[in-house]
Amino acid sequence: LELMSCTDAISSLIREGKIFQIPNSIQTSKALGMFSLDQDLARLVRTGKITEEVARSRCQNPDDLKRYIGAY
Repeated sequence: LELMSCTDAISSLIREGKIFQIPNSIQTSKALGMFSLDQDLARLVRTGKITEEVARSRCQNPDDLKRYIGAY
């Protein structure tokens, strides 16, 4: 699951056509309840819901996933 809230920053990125910057904004907005697919996959691995192998097969960026798994 990936969750993005419509914040002023996200709205501004969309309005300015800077869609490519949205994933970075999601990753840095955890305090606002946003999280990326890779962050959620890491959470599922840490809680034992899925294996790391399954997470890697579904992730968008394997390096980010590995970092997120190790960060918690």
